[in-house]
Amino acid sequence: MMTWIRDRAIDLLEYLLNLSSEVRRREAVTVVMLLFNVCVLLIAYYVIKTVREPLIAGTGGSAELKSYASAFQAVLLLGYLPLYDWVSRRTSRMWLNIGVLVFFVGCIQLFFLAGWSGWPNIFGVMGSSGPWKWLAENISLGFVFYVWVGIFNVSVIAQFWSYANDLYDESTGKRLFPVIAIGATLGAPVGSFTAGQLAGIGPYVTLQVSAALLVVPILLYPLIERRYCRRRADEEGSDDVYDEAAEDCCSEKAGGFELILKNRYLTWVALFILLLNLVNTTGEYLLSSFIKDAAEAAVAAGQAESVDAFIQYHWGNFYTVVNVVTVLIQTFIVSRVLKYFGMKAMIFTLPFIAFGTYSLLAAGVGLGVYRWAKTAENSTDYSLMNTTRALLWLPTTKSEQYAAKQTVDTFFVRAGDVLSALLVFAGTNWLAFGNTSFAGANLVLIVVWILVGAMVLRHFRQLSEERDISVDEMADEALD
Repeated sequence: MMTWIRDRAIDLLEYLLNLSSEVRRREAVTVVMLLFNVCVLLIAYYVIKTVREPLIAGTGGSAELKSYASAFQAVLLLGYLPLYDWVSRRTSRMWLNIGVLVFFVGCIQLFFLAGWSGWPNIFGVMGSSGPWKWLAENISLGFVFYVWVGIFNVSVIAQFWSYANDLYDESTGKRLFPVIAIGATLGAPVGSFTAGQLAGIGPYVTLQVSAALLVVPILLYPLIERRYCRRRADEEGSDDVYDEAAEDCCSEKAGGFELILKNRYLTWVALFILLLNLVNTTGEYLLSSFIKDAAEAAVAAGQAESVDAFIQYHWGNFYTVVNVVTVLIQTFIVSRVLKYFGMKAMIFTLPFIAFGTYSLLAAGVGLGVYRWAKTAENSTDYSLMNTTRALLWLPTTKSEQYAAKQTVDTFFVRAGDVLSALLVFAGTNWLAFGNTSFAGANLVLIVVWILVGAMVLRHFRQLSEERDISVDEMADEALD
């Protein structure tokens, strides 16, 4: 009886998953576990994100320091990434995933301790003069937490997709990644709702809720690994997959930056991701500027009670629509775009949508039109492009999927933020840019982004062909 119930449950699961993409029977449970894993990671991030603003506002973090957060994140990543490379060369994929999450849970406990005992008192233990005194007086706990959240977000998600790339070959990944990515698109709205329900319990208790959420993927990774290896062993009639799972993630001694510099494909991917973030972050600034100007005009005309209420209302509506459209695109469109139009559509859809968005802005459209165009851009970014970013690593080596991917998805993402901040600073302080001028600058960047995308596609196809050839050669050798 229990076997019959289990089989019917798996049948139902397989049917539901196939509404989005092709998932085979023996893959269904593992896919759902991975989907749930990344969903919980996103929920935990959004819960942590709610703590960020009250901490930076309530512990003396200045607006100037907050604006420098991306630069601080990029500098800290220069120290974090070599440490990650060193650990990955000595750790299996499962224990690397667990270790990264345990590290961040430990960081949450340190923040909890610092907030409970008093941030200046922490430095007082180390010394009341010199650098410790300067840190206590000038760098708030909120600012340090703000920087840490930016690193946590990109690092744990990059780590998850490194693991997924390690589990599946290219053809399987193209089928399953669009389904697994549904977990990320669902995690954002669920996380936002959860964060809202926790608003009254205080930032430090909320931190412990996020730590408890992160325990879930820590427990899930061994279950996913065991199930995946057992299925592979049954299919291949060999226990070699268990040996493969126990191997260190990175066999090469080269670090992430070195791997990127010596591999043209990875260099183009890094530039592609940097330009993506540069364009999108600048676009977010333009939308913020638009909404703020509209709020001030509405208050002056007596159409709104306050600037803050107007801004909150418009951003709330914007994110709600973006989240709903993102889920719909990820669930019903992404896998079909990949299946029928291939990687060319996956790589170029977002740049061309962005080109249309900033062309409209450069032509002088108002907030209403620009907000809907930005909704289309962000929804495509959070669904189709997020899946594309995972797919780009399928034809790479195991070392590249861990060390190089972590570098691209952390340092180069934050580098895009830094360059956007520099562009905004130069445009507002030296060049007297308005919204249309910034839109024009984004259009130039998008043209470069499209050209870089063409190089990414070219090298992706070359690597895919080389990998197919190498697999065929190994099969021939085995037969001989």
